[in-house]
Amino acid sequence: GWNGEGQCGNCVLKQEIEDPLPVVEPLSDLVVETAALGFNHTLVIEKGTGKVYAFGSNERGQVTGIPSTPDRPFESTPIIPECLKDIHAIAVAAGLVHSAVLTDSGELVTFGSGQFGQSLVHGRWKPNDGSRLVSVACGRRHTVVADEHGRIWTFGENKYGQLGRSIEGKKFDATPTLVQGI
Repeated sequence: GWNGEGQCGNCVLKQEIEDPLPVVEPLSDLVVETAALGFNHTLVIEKGTGKVYAFGSNERGQVTGIPSTPDRPFESTPIIPECLKDIHAIAVAAGLVHSAVLTDSGELVTFGSGQFGQSLVHGRWKPNDGSRLVSVACGRRHTVVADEHGRIWTFGENKYGQLGRSIEGKKFDATPTLVQGI
């Protein structure tokens, strides 16, 4: 694929005929459990350890958690974002320029652009009743999470009704809020 921002990592071609596809060398020793692809960044969870590795464009902090500098606009070598150093992840999702991770304790961690409310203001969240979050998805400018009771929580831009709820005259809502009637 296109690797203009390093979202395919530091790829090299293996010379064996049976495996002609590029391999992300820094991940060659890892067994990847799952991956999420944003517009030009990638997140993977290492099987067994739950460590999250990220690479690609970091213009809005969607890879490292801190926006890039002009001299280093992207990360082509997979790294563990600082905000995820001590967590064990069970799910990842990637939006246009934001990232979301669920921890094994059922907590949501987001980083990257929050311009449209798609990333948490305080970076981490769990429902007030202590319910565990079990699934996450990111759209272009919104985030959706499901909890263990099958409830859906949304936040971010609602220009086309993608939050599944009304936000009364606002363009976006940065607070995870329960979608009623599902």
